[in-house]
Amino acid sequence: MTEEEYVSAFERFSDCMTASGNDLFAVEKKDYLITFSYSGDAASDGSYQRCYVAEFEQVDTEWQLANYGASESAEFLRACLESRGIVPVDRAEDLAPQAEMAGIDLKDCAK
Repeated sequence: MTEEEYVSAFERFSDCMTASGNDLFAVEKKDYLITFSYSGDAASDGSYQRCYVAEFEQVDTEWQLANYGASESAEFLRACLESRGIVPVDRAEDLAPQAEMAGIDLKDCAK
């Protein structure tokens, strides 16, 4: 999947929300993700769920899984492991289990 496909799916989702009378707000492209907020009305009238599932959920999930290794969480875990002399594994989804197996309390990494 390309970033263009991800952005296009988000735009369809945003257009669906606008058509339902519930615009998204605080839309921001941050790192590899598009972040956003929506109103309580969009949650209560079902438009968020309807639009998200129909236009963006599958693409969003696939994109996040494919790019998790670039996330702030993955970078945090890599730095935590390295600060303790441990070489991080390649797969981002294996970083937290690696830290756990090494007996690292992730709260200590935030200090």
